Amino acid sequence: MTRIRMIPTILVTATVFLFLVVGCAGKRGAKPELEAEGLRHLKQQVQKAPQDVGLRLQLAEAYLRADSVTAALGEAQKAFALDSSSAVAKAFLGLCELRAG
Repeated sequence: MTRIRMIPTILVTATVFLFLVVGCAGKRGAKPELEAEGLRHLKQQVQKAPQDVGLRLQLAEAYLRADSVTAALGEAQKAFALDSSSAVAKAFLGLCELRAG
């Protein structure tokens, strides 16, 4: 019975991981000033709501897009620390660790 309950979690984790790998694998072609503005905006949002796991993951994704793997890993670790049961946070942390080498 426990294996059947694990199937949705495994599927969600695999889907999120593949989505993040494909989505963050390369640059989207955005102008650097637009990326910097997006990062600045996300940082402000995280400062206003530091307990929001979703915002931290968005900031980590933005850092990955800007090739700042160390900062992305830090934000992913903070998001995972806030909600260790989140499959998305766990998958994103794994992706950041993979990218960090």
